[in-house]
Amino acid sequence: MAFNQFMHPKNRYKHEPPDFEKLAECFPNFRKHVQHSKRTKKPFVNFRNPNAVRELSKCLLRNDFNLNVELPSDRLSPTVPSRLNYILWLQDLLQCLPTQNRYVVFDIGCGSSCIYPLLGVKLNDNWTFIASEIDAKNFEYAQRNVTTNGLSERVLLHQVLESDNLFSPLGDTDEVDVCMCNPPFFNSKDDAEKSWQRPSANSSCSGDGKEMIFEQGGDLAFAERLLRDSSKVKGRIKWFTIMFGKKLSFTSFKLKLKTSGVSALTSTEFCQGKTMRWAVAWSFIDTLDIDKIPKSQFQLAKSQKTDKPLTFRCKSSTLEDCENAVSKILAELCISFETEHVGHVLFKFKTSKSEWMHNRRKRRLETFKLTSKRLCDAERKCVQRQDTTSEANSQQKSDVQFECLIFLSHNNDGVEAKICSNPMLKEEINAISVHLKRRI
Repeated sequence: MAFNQFMHPKNRYKHEPPDFEKLAECFPNFRKHVQHSKRTKKPFVNFRNPNAVRELSKCLLRNDFNLNVELPSDRLSPTVPSRLNYILWLQDLLQCLPTQNRYVVFDIGCGSSCIYPLLGVKLNDNWTFIASEIDAKNFEYAQRNVTTNGLSERVLLHQVLESDNLFSPLGDTDEVDVCMCNPPFFNSKDDAEKSWQRPSANSSCSGDGKEMIFEQGGDLAFAERLLRDSSKVKGRIKWFTIMFGKKLSFTSFKLKLKTSGVSALTSTEFCQGKTMRWAVAWSFIDTLDIDKIPKSQFQLAKSQKTDKPLTFRCKSSTLEDCENAVSKILAELCISFETEHVGHVLFKFKTSKSEWMHNRRKRRLETFKLTSKRLCDAERKCVQRQDTTSEANSQQKSDVQFECLIFLSHNNDGVEAKICSNPMLKEEINAISVHLKRRI
């Protein structure tokens, strides 16, 4: 599935994707990477080829932002549209702050391209950046890219040690409006290789180990380190943000933030092509009006989605038989309900998400336990860890009750059943419908 429709609304590539044909005409080094479909004759680029990705990024930065950058072949080559999404989201976050003449952004780990600071100052005349980098080669290229583009007065780079506090480049006096971080996603080389080998992966990876791997636990562990360090500078930085490459890390960290004493919390998605990334922002300022932050395009689409009632024809020929069967099924499931009779039969009952959370996964785990030889230790731990995260998440919502309705009515074909509920209860309602379809 392509996610381009969910890109940030201000992203120039959302409605005008890169024209590979025109770029090939202007940039000879990119021309050799443009291929044409045999069927449609349309130009395309193989994003699994790291050289093609690197040349495309250089072309877009030069053509659309007047930036000349050098990208080493053994380091990560950033995709410009996705990086642009992050910068545009920072603009959204800054809407919560009082209007200022100047904004300071801190980029933790700028990489060889230094793409976030370069894009940030090009798009915002009143932004300046402080950026850190631990890798010597990355720092050298980043410094060169900043100098080549005449931006040394607006982008200040610091080479740091891996053991340093993440905010050490700020010294004792610098105040920052927002900090950003694109951390290593993986916790080991094996973890990274499994990700690249997935059938859905549609991009290459040519990065150095330190750029992609944080051995202490991947992006989640890095985020937890950032949170610990952020509490020490919370009076000097207004917004803290971090991007995730794994949704499980994203959801786990959001849950941790909710119990960490932060005053404001928001999140978003960065979408490009077949790739989705997730980002979280938090602040220790209790006067921020986060309602000013626009929802992401993905969140808006999700909130506008309405599920149609689940409808099926009953085997029983009379309303009375169907009503008795439904009553018996709900009673067996320990669900309290009320009924109304107005030409049809209406069952009303309430349930909470936590009562039904991941029942299918739990049943599957119980089945696996009976045939333990089929379940390796690693897989069992993975399932149990996901259950723990899900149960912890659902516990906070255990008091939230959702109303569900079951309509039984006559039509030309007999008795029809319709089940209506909040979309959040899709798994639960599907479970109930299985019982109903079998027995009424």
